[in-house]
Amino acid sequence: MKTTFFLLATATLPSLLTGCEHRIWNEPITDTNITSRYDFRHKLPQNSDDVFVILAFSGGGTRAASFSYGVLEKLRDTPVTIDGVERRLLDEVDVITSVSGGSYTAAYYGLFGDEIFQNFAPNFLYENWQSRLIKLGLRPKSLMAVSRSDYNRGDLVADDLNHNLFQQKTFADMGRDQLPYVILNASDLNNATTFSFTQQQFDF
Repeated sequence: MKTTFFLLATATLPSLLTGCEHRIWNEPITDTNITSRYDFRHKLPQNSDDVFVILAFSGGGTRAASFSYGVLEKLRDTPVTIDGVERRLLDEVDVITSVSGGSYTAAYYGLFGDEIFQNFAPNFLYENWQSRLIKLGLRPKSLMAVSRSDYNRGDLVADDLNHNLFQQKTFADMGRDQLPYVILNASDLNNATTFSFTQQQFDF
């Protein structure tokens, strides 16, 4: 009798606990302050008008993230002289557009600027992701979460990246301190179109 009760409780407990687990949806936009809009007019960096630099970071998982990180390093180490003043070419980057793996680098730089050169490689590029994802998936909380119909392994990874890499930042934190305007691109599978994380798309 005790054994039967224990097995029943063990089988039922995860289902009860998953009632507390749910996907976090984006909150509706309520801020009407025009200066907070994430668009070209309000988020382009205040650098030289004579030079307009756009970077396009492609996809390809962590290899793409590594390649685009190397591009930022090279631009950081490349001096240019504009109006008699020597600056880093990286400081003249106005826009970064990215997709898939390249978006990790683009988003991190758009949020944290030069901190990327200290933290991004050890916290993301050099991470043993296969081992990390296995450990993440085997946590009791994770097993309970993915048992729900509205939560999957992708949500687990997103939640992990949100807390441990991007520090729960949002697009409201993008483009501060004269950093480039970052356009992250994804695919809208329902409509077979590009979904760009821009103000125009947010408004829609």
